[in-house]
Amino acid sequence: MHTDTKRTLWSSVLAVFMFLGLSLSSVQADSDSDVECIDIIVIQSDSVLLGPLGPAEGVAQVVLDGQPMSVNASAEVIKPPMFFPDGSFVLTLEENDTFPDGSTLTAIDQILTTPSTVPGVSDVDVKVTWYDGTGQFEGAFGRYNGTGTVDFSTLQLTHSGDGVICTRDTDDDSD
Repeated sequence: MHTDTKRTLWSSVLAVFMFLGLSLSSVQADSDSDVECIDIIVIQSDSVLLGPLGPAEGVAQVVLDGQPMSVNASAEVIKPPMFFPDGSFVLTLEENDTFPDGSTLTAIDQILTTPSTVPGVSDVDVKVTWYDGTGQFEGAFGRYNGTGTVDFSTLQLTHSGDGVICTRDTDDDSD
């Protein structure tokens, strides 16, 4: 796919995010709170689409702040797909990730699929914007960017990449 086409497609993705009232950049912290951010590396995320256009369930092997772990993920389509003349399309999903300690993260995913040279297989660019969580991720926000493939004959979605998860310390230290 040409760079201009990808740029146009991502402009459409940004328009969807603006429509949803979200931002691809990190949420700004309040001046009265401290923000702590940790790196997340997704070594491999394997999901099975429960239909050609979602929903999806799977497991990701991640390294969170240097610690390897498995994370369970589920995602539901929240907007109709946007299709493009070249066969590409964008899926918008709400994702819920559950960590081994029971903490969760909630995100909006944008998955841009573009046809590859292999019939039935598309390349994917995955953009995740975390906007909330529970447990150790209460009030969390952050982002993830990944690349991979989706095989429509097996409904298998695989991607890897990296990102950052931030939380706010809103404890009032004043006496």
